[in-house]
Amino acid sequence: MLFEMMTGTRPFQGDTPTSVLSSILKDTPPAVAELNPEAPRELSKLIKRCLAKAYYLMTRDGTEDLWHSRIDEDGSPQGAPERLTAGVGMRSVDVSVDGSKIAYSEGRRIGNLWRVPLLRDRPATWADAEALTSDQLELDKSAPSPDGKRLVVQTDRSGNWDLWLLELESRALRNLTNHPAYESFASWSPDGSAIVFGSDRSGNWDLWSMSAAGGSVTQLTDHPAYDSQAEWSPDGKSIVFVSGRSGTNNIWVTSATGTNQRPLTDDGFDHAFPQWSPYES
Repeated sequence: MLFEMMTGTRPFQGDTPTSVLSSILKDTPPAVAELNPEAPRELSKLIKRCLAKAYYLMTRDGTEDLWHSRIDEDGSPQGAPERLTAGVGMRSVDVSVDGSKIAYSEGRRIGNLWRVPLLRDRPATWADAEALTSDQLELDKSAPSPDGKRLVVQTDRSGNWDLWLLELESRALRNLTNHPAYESFASWSPDGSAIVFGSDRSGNWDLWSMSAAGGSVTQLTDHPAYDSQAEWSPDGKSIVFVSGRSGTNNIWVTSATGTNQRPLTDDGFDHAFPQWSPYES
């Protein structure tokens, strides 16, 4: 806007959105002083700094697209990022040496859930495998319910990495969480009524819990360090998890309501994926 006010013309020209995008990528606007010799020198320098730019891929609006930011002389960003493509779903991008063209790949990873039996007389093969989902989406980190009838799965089918509930008999998928944050590592309570999971929805990786039927969520931990990989105890009273509070990832335990948080290990080594041994009946 400053460039146009001082020169009477736009810094990047084009008859179509595509040609304007090409101009943004490859063209360097003329100096303000060339078009308007009476423009104040300091203002001309400011406009030049504002037109410096960096290009990158970002998924701010759900799909991965090309964005750019104005860059100051010291390398710091100026103003809000600007989106150059919409809904393309780029995976990688390169700009040609002369800046006239971009090359990019698009698409997404596809990952579905399968069930394979454990056979006593022989190893299972793909012929024994049964597909539980067949969507054009990515599924990851499933957790079976205590009764074996449901799975909590992590999937990006809604655009966010949310938790979904898969009914094994009907194959129906139901959304449990719907949040722009990343949510993962779900674990069921022993009675199947609740779920604990890790999420960075608070700005930190913390533990959260919710009813298995869906609804509101409750924050169990609140610490700048990483808290996740939770596992509910067989008696339902405690939750073990991984935390980076001491500088390395150690095993911690908390009550099911988030009180009495305390470390179980603190030996300077990283630990991951804690599991409870089943209680004897």
